[in-house]
Amino acid sequence: MKKLFCIAVLSLFSMGAFAQLPVNLGLKFGWNSSKISTSNLSTNLSDYSPTNNNGYLIGAFGRLNIKNFFIQPEVYFAVKKGETSVGFSGDLDNPAKITQKVDLKTFDIPMLLGYRVLDLKVLSMQVFTGPVMSINTEGSSVSITNMGGLADDAFAGLKDPSGVNWAYQLGLGFDIALFTIDARYEWGLSNIDTGSIAAIKDISFDQKSNMFTLSVGWRFL
Repeated sequence: MKKLFCIAVLSLFSMGAFAQLPVNLGLKFGWNSSKISTSNLSTNLSDYSPTNNNGYLIGAFGRLNIKNFFIQPEVYFAVKKGETSVGFSGDLDNPAKITQKVDLKTFDIPMLLGYRVLDLKVLSMQVFTGPVMSINTEGSSVSITNMGGLADDAFAGLKDPSGVNWAYQLGLGFDIALFTIDARYEWGLSNIDTGSIAAIKDISFDQKSNMFTLSVGWRFL
């Protein structure tokens, strides 16, 4: 995982070696609001209720300009959080209310294709889209709060997220002199969690992370 991240960083900044090309490099930071969407719930789950949670990101970006088009690879560290409440009936005398909290700490590598719809001397506006590879770090975790009706050992099989997830972004950005501002929405394509409460019989669900991001950047090249 660390080797893959290092390769991404080196690839991003190696773009600056091509000084003869219209290349930009910059740093960025931002705020995100993520929601965990749940689907394919088993029949013993009900009253699904997701909550938006705030996080942040910090990293770098490169941009290769080709007339009005551009290719923009990025790499950044992101903290994404989500909370979901769901009812569980099962064979219990008293139905349980379960609250699941997801705390993802990831290295994200978007590869974006953009188009400038407005290009003035000190101001430009662009739209962009592309896939994102999201690498979970060891700090990523899922926790469960038992609201009654289940024994504590029911959550013994809970596993923290790991590996690589994929998502897709669509956004709108502005360049003002050397500064950039962009807003984007990210749809999760792969499950960050699938039936994680494995110790409970006949329970299943799929979960993806969807996120809105607002970021500010500074182009030093």
